[in-house]
Amino acid sequence: MAVTISLNDVFAFILLVAGITLLVYLVITVGNINSVLKEVKNTLRKNKDNIDNTISSLPGIASNISAITGELQEGVQTLASTAEIIEKNIAHSSSKMTEKAEIAIDYVQILSETIRAGINYLAKNKKLKSNF
Repeated sequence: MAVTISLNDVFAFILLVAGITLLVYLVITVGNINSVLKEVKNTLRKNKDNIDNTISSLPGIASNISAITGELQEGVQTLASTAEIIEKNIAHSSSKMTEKAEIAIDYVQILSETIRAGINYLAKNKKLKSNF
C-alpha cells in the first residue's frame, strides 16, 4: 500500500500547524492580558476612594499653582528692581571712590612736590654754607 503525499498536502499541513501554533499563542496572550486587566480592576477598586479624592482636589492644586506662579512672578520683578537699585548704588559709590582716590593722589603729589622742594632747598643751603 503506497501513500502519496502531494506538495499541496505538505503546504496545507505546514499552514495548519502554523495556524494552530498561532492560535495557541493568541490564547496565551489573551489570558495574560485578561489577568493584567483583572489586577488593574482590583487595584482601581481598592483605591477608588483615593483616586476620587485626588481627582476632586486637582482644581485646588491648580489654583494653588496659579497663585504660587503669580507670587513668584511678583518676587522676580521685585528682585529685578532691587538688583537695578543695587547696581545704581554700586556705580554711584564706585564713581565717588574714584573721585576721592583722585583727590588723595593729588594731595600725595602736592605733598611729594613740597617735600622735594624742601629737600632741594636744604641741599642748596648746605652747599652755600659749605662754600663759605
